Amino acid sequence: MKVQSLILGAPLAAQAATIQKRQDIGGLISGAAGLLTTQMKPFKIVDGTSTMKRPGVKNIRIFHGPLNLLPADEAAKAKGFRSDPNSNSFMASLLGFPQDSYILRTNSSLQYEDGTYATVGNDVYNHHVQLFDIGKMNDLLFQCGKIDPAKPKYNIKIPGSYFGGSAADGTQPALFTSPDGTFNSGYFLGKNSKVMLSAELVNYSKKPKVIYHVTEVDYLPGDTKDIMDTSVGIMSVNQCDDIPNPFLSAPAGKKAFEMKSKQITILKDGYMIQRRGHMHDGGTGMLLKVNGKLACDSKAQYGAQGMFKTHDGKEYPALSGMHECNDPIEVKKGDSIEIEASFDLDMHPPRVHAGHGGGEAEEMALMGYVFAFKRPDNKQ
Repeated sequence: MKVQSLILGAPLAAQAATIQKRQDIGGLISGAAGLLTTQMKPFKIVDGTSTMKRPGVKNIRIFHGPLNLLPADEAAKAKGFRSDPNSNSFMASLLGFPQDSYILRTNSSLQYEDGTYATVGNDVYNHHVQLFDIGKMNDLLFQCGKIDPAKPKYNIKIPGSYFGGSAADGTQPALFTSPDGTFNSGYFLGKNSKVMLSAELVNYSKKPKVIYHVTEVDYLPGDTKDIMDTSVGIMSVNQCDDIPNPFLSAPAGKKAFEMKSKQITILKDGYMIQRRGHMHDGGTGMLLKVNGKLACDSKAQYGAQGMFKTHDGKEYPALSGMHECNDPIEVKKGDSIEIEASFDLDMHPPRVHAGHGGGEAEEMALMGYVFAFKRPDNKQ
């Protein structure tokens, strides 16, 4: 059985479904992560005022850094696996997040010391920034193909939970409830949670840069049992193929093309809250369908964060965002999901790598989601 093979924020779990036995796998992963990464204390936490309507919501901004970025041609010489060969990669355990609380919203950004944003417009390409809770185990929510009642059922768990981040295709907040906070759900960050940062950032200027990671958090303190918990993940347009590979290339001789997923089946009752595509320069949009009906039209947006130059010196608007769908949609076990993605590499040329022989950067077509569900101890 093929399973959901790409879980946003699970790099230490090798992106594969894990069958949780009696031992505390989440605790083992959390402990291993603590040994293998550097702890980064916040150098500043600023209290703010939440704009959410739900009573009791608190707001803070947490500053971590500095993050030192080498120019792309120098970073490309470094050894080790990276999604983008030009990137500066970072992995750290971040302190300062509110634990034993329900996280309702996180908003991640990259800033210079003077508070201005680091974007492609000033030569910083954000391949990805991910915040994830190492140790929390998530139920498997989707499978490829239909449910076969004759096959045995397994208590499959996914280690690692994403709960914030950003990329060059936009810095929209990660929502674990409705935008106004009134939908009864959130992401529960436990007392023993470890927040990990994983990032790949490209510096296209000729000089080193110093930037900082800033996370704005809206949260409800305490463990409120009647609030639905949430799980976050991504589905690739080709994850149900025989050889699923999230790094896509255009078919030979084609610049404009489309891709469609095979059938994906929902395994649990709940609500799909936030839905949003993730693409690279060249993508034009993604569709998410539930039982054949449109559940999200996530169009790509270009130009809001500036221009970039291709290898021939021409300037094109850079990918700056993807439309997001935030209205909660109730789904049931057995419902069918389909994903579609469209590309036009003539209209929106892909980036070109600075090192490793050059060449066009990869395409991507990932549909991110937030899934709300009743906790086992919930009586609602």
